[in-house]
Amino acid sequence: ITRHRPATNGIAERFIERLKEMLAGKEWRNGEELRVILEEIIAEYNDAPHQGLDGLSPNECEKRLMCAVSG
Repeated sequence: ITRHRPATNGIAERFIERLKEMLAGKEWRNGEELRVILEEIIAEYNDAPHQGLDGLSPNECEKRLMCAVSG
C-alpha cells in the first residue's frame, strides 16, 4: 500500500475491518486451527461481491480478466 494515498488506504482499512468482522465469531486453539479458519475466510471473502469491483467478487473479476486476456 502506497503511503499518503487515501483511496488505497481506504481499501486496506475496509479489508481489515471486514477481516475483523469475519474473525469475531471464530475460535481457535492453535496455529493450525487459525490457518484453516483463515483459508475459509479468504475463500468466503473472494466469493463475495465487492463495491470497488462494480459488484463482482474478486474470483469473478479474475475470471473475466483471464477471458479478456486469452480471448
